[in-house]
Amino acid sequence: MTNAERRERRREAGRKAAATRAAKAAAGPQPAEPFTGPQPARVDLMRRAQALGLKGERAFWRRVHELRAGHRPSAWNAAQVVALDAALTTWEAKKTP
Repeated sequence: MTNAERRERRREAGRKAAATRAAKAAAGPQPAEPFTGPQPARVDLMRRAQALGLKGERAFWRRVHELRAGHRPSAWNAAQVVALDAALTTWEAKKTP
């Protein structure tokens, strides 16, 4: 492949990438669908985690970190709250004999 052919391929790739970026920008960001299901109170989630003991509370905060939810419960969105509730329910079921 000659240098001229390489340059032409790079130009074509650049044009294609620019067209793709322009199309994505024109479409705009896709808004997330709001979660409207029932949600437990955030404070109740923290109390349930504390009731599981130190290991349960550690697992809870690790799950918060994995969800990228932040350390302030007020910053958790509805989907994160529901996911944390599901995790706590699973852990509580495992702890109960």
